[in-house]
Amino acid sequence: MGIFLNLTINGVSLAAILFLVSAGLSLIFGLMGVLNFAHGSFVLWGAYSWYAAYINTHSFWLALLVAFLTGAVLGALTERIFMRNLYQRPLSQILVTLGLGLVLQQLVVAIWGQIPEYPGQLPEFSRTFVAGDVSITSFRIFGIGAGLVTLVVVWVLLRFTRIGLIVRAGVENPTMVRALGINVSLVFLGVFALGSALAALGGSLYGNWQFAISTDMGQNVLLLAIIIVVLGGLGSYLGSAVGALIIGLAQEYVPYYASQVPHLDPSVQTSAASLVSLAILVVILLVRPTGLMGINVEPGEH
Repeated sequence: MGIFLNLTINGVSLAAILFLVSAGLSLIFGLMGVLNFAHGSFVLWGAYSWYAAYINTHSFWLALLVAFLTGAVLGALTERIFMRNLYQRPLSQILVTLGLGLVLQQLVVAIWGQIPEYPGQLPEFSRTFVAGDVSITSFRIFGIGAGLVTLVVVWVLLRFTRIGLIVRAGVENPTMVRALGINVSLVFLGVFALGSALAALGGSLYGNWQFAISTDMGQNVLLLAIIIVVLGGLGSYLGSAVGALIIGLAQEYVPYYASQVPHLDPSVQTSAASLVSLAILVVILLVRPTGLMGINVEPGEH
């Protein structure tokens, strides 16, 4: 039972961090209909900008702010320069964001190199809480808290504020919103910047969660985020939270229990979590094509 509870705690912590990334993707993809395949590179830049700031300032919180702002700036520049005229051109979105993602990834390689960075134990989160056979580090608790706070804040922002009303109205009928004198372009710029900032924030926490920051982590996390968003349902922000919980737990349960199967090939054990995550996605989409909490959203012209 102790092993199961530890796996569950780790899975929930991972789910909270993955939710930060998938929440950004859900905002951009689910609400605005933008296929942003550079999202993984924003995760990567968040992780490396956090590390660069941390080794120079030795302040976890200041480095976290740097990562958040880095993602926001990258997102704003991407929307303003590349995406502004591509909202109704999905094929062009794919090609442009794929190319941009590769460029941003190579810039990381050029600046920091290909050797992984290892942040090590953070002094701010050095405590471990033990109750019987169950143990949880303070960083795991922080990760869970960060995910929950993000879930509540963004949900309230979208559902109960004027900004959220404008975003939702702008997605459905931008022409009407413009006629009311509202700068829809500025609103969408803000949404894109926020989604990218959440991705960078998630990247900085994910690097610390696995105690390593590498140049391929962005694409790995992007794949999980896409699975989470589709699993939860396009257009459903809360669905992304449910999808993140399912995938986060699968990433912890499956590798451990697969390793307990006698004579199972080690390569299968390594890829088992990804295979199960994809299998869950396929099954859910066969039963419910719109995802767990999906709605049929037809994004308007931007």
